[in-house]
Amino acid sequence: MRLYTKSAIGARDFNEVYVEGSNFDDEYTLYLMILQFTGIALQIEYYFVTIFFFFQKKYRIFIKILPIHNKILDAIMMELLYTIYRFFFARPFFRRFNYAMFRFGLSGMGVMNYRNERISGEFFLINTFLPKYIRTVHPVLFDVGANIGNFSKMLVQSFPDASIYSFEPHSQNFKHLKENISSKNVRFQNIALGESNGILSLYDIGTTDGSSHASIYKEVISEIHKQSAVSCEVSIVTLDDFAEKEGIEFIDYLKIDTEGNELSVLKGATALLKNEKIGFIHFEFNEMNVISRVFLRDFRTILTNYNLYRLLPNGLLILGDDISQTELFAFQNILAIPKTITIQ
Repeated sequence: MRLYTKSAIGARDFNEVYVEGSNFDDEYTLYLMILQFTGIALQIEYYFVTIFFFFQKKYRIFIKILPIHNKILDAIMMELLYTIYRFFFARPFFRRFNYAMFRFGLSGMGVMNYRNERISGEFFLINTFLPKYIRTVHPVLFDVGANIGNFSKMLVQSFPDASIYSFEPHSQNFKHLKENISSKNVRFQNIALGESNGILSLYDIGTTDGSSHASIYKEVISEIHKQSAVSCEVSIVTLDDFAEKEGIEFIDYLKIDTEGNELSVLKGATALLKNEKIGFIHFEFNEMNVISRVFLRDFRTILTNYNLYRLLPNGLLILGDDISQTELFAFQNILAIPKTITIQ
């Protein structure tokens, strides 16, 4: 059985699909056929599993190697389902359907959940997870890239006795940051954090000049957001030097949202990381990392004493070493948890 688009036979309408020997002018008929074949695949899986457990019960020697057989069984059945799916759905006709499935899968794995702090998992992190594991009476919390203070506000509400350091280098955003937060426990810092000390250009959208997209990479504004960019000079220091100057011995929680500059912030905290002076590290990984040419692998390299998790709306998803599931350049919140901490 072969599928052809009408373009292959000289037609003008690309939306209809023809099967050799049959003409499916309506999608409903085609979907019914696919459901029938899917049902056949599930029946094959059922009989395969039944036969497997019959022999396992009859010959008890297989019980000792049951975990190995289960893995093999899973691999065989998944490959069968992949084969069937590819046969029917790997066609231009199903482009929109496949893209929808792709987006559903990403969302389920904590990617592209940017609508609000509940969907992104940040609300769960600040109000449920961190209070369970940060037991210090007066914890030290860092909000690097605080913008106008919405995230710092959540930290104040969840940790009223904490010392919170809010960093925002953009002058207009910094002004709004100070106006939006009245807590005496928040220490406002009109500087950027990075790999070295000095002065850098900060770029923002020209029509607003005070947005949440300000970055040290001009291409973030011009290529990703498709806007003209304006720049201003900002002071930048390393986290190691700042902590030493402020007499900070331990940072319980470090959040970094710097539009592609997250890895550089960590590179400026070499001493703190080496001496295990930072607890939880929360950073964004997204399309800005294409501009800064940073992979998630680079974060793993510098955070060797941490396990990486992706935030879900109400939980955490541990990240394995499968590159196809980790090097995804789209919005996601990553939480680095010290390997000394056991997550329950």
